[in-house]
Amino acid sequence: MNTHNKSHLKKLVALLFVCSFFSPIHKAQNTTDAKGLKQGYWNVKTKEGKPHFEGAFNNNIPTGLFTYYYETGKPKMKMNYFNNGKNAYVEMFHENGKKMAKGKYTNQKRDSVWNIYDENELLLSQEQYLNGKKNGTCKEYYKTGQVAEIKNYENDVQVGEWKQYFEEGTIKCEGTYNNGFLEGKTVYYFPNGQPSAQGTHKHAVKHGVWTYYKMNGMVESRDTFNLGKQKNVRLDITKEELEEIRKNQKEE
Repeated sequence: MNTHNKSHLKKLVALLFVCSFFSPIHKAQNTTDAKGLKQGYWNVKTKEGKPHFEGAFNNNIPTGLFTYYYETGKPKMKMNYFNNGKNAYVEMFHENGKKMAKGKYTNQKRDSVWNIYDENELLLSQEQYLNGKKNGTCKEYYKTGQVAEIKNYENDVQVGEWKQYFEEGTIKCEGTYNNGFLEGKTVYYFPNGQPSAQGTHKHAVKHGVWTYYKMNGMVESRDTFNLGKQKNVRLDITKEELEEIRKNQKEE
């Protein structure tokens, strides 16, 4: 028997084994007991006959691995149930097969750490949940893997320290949130680490004196705001410097 025929025979034997192993389960799938409770392995299809999901039930409670599908037949989500169906580890997928998200459900609500990925499976964000709401530190990332932003939440409301970073890793801006609003001192930076602007926010709008800087640390101007409305402007640059800026802008 040549190599091709051996390979074909092995595939046929494997196929027969799989068919024999699964055929009794297939006959008993999608069943309910006398009380109407789902029992055993279920393989549910759409009206068009395409796969929708498959998994096993015990007294109507999902147990173990469940797989949900796109219309194309590719996996859309995998949920591994435990603790009598109350918890499940989850993986979601883009249609190209790359991972979209990974996390945990408790009582059908997001719980603990969730990672979110783009279509190339690069990490976009890492979020912390409790009872389906963001709680704790959440981070967003550049495609390089460098942290882009750090935020903190309590019951889905942004609170506490807030920071953004340049892709090179240096601080871009920082401030504080209170009950979902940017409040108090806020500082923005140049990539070299020098402040570019700083002032205070009240209910997420500029309030009070804001100071703007040049990259060398010298003060460029100051504005005064009243709940977001500008009151006055005072330039601290010389007339010669202002003319030079205007000249360069015209050339650009």
